[in-house]
Amino acid sequence: MKTLRVTIWVSIGVMLLLCIVAGDYYRDSLKKPEAVDVAAERKVLRILAPYETTESSRMLRDIAYQYSEMEDNPEVEIKTISKNDFK
Repeated sequence: MKTLRVTIWVSIGVMLLLCIVAGDYYRDSLKKPEAVDVAAERKVLRILAPYETTESSRMLRDIAYQYSEMEDNPEVEIKTISKNDFK
């Protein structure tokens, strides 16, 4: 008889704990997401470019700057690496 009472109380405790966890999850799912600042969430486009001449690098940087200045385009980061590391 004693094990039956213990089993009942443990079952009630587990069900109560389950209801609390489910209620907390449901309450969190009803929260509306916060508005994210678009300027802070701006994406970055990274380009790996082989180092060749300063003329090519300058042209690439100019084009990347013009592209990133257009509305709704991501910011462009250019990383130049040696030709041997590019492979």
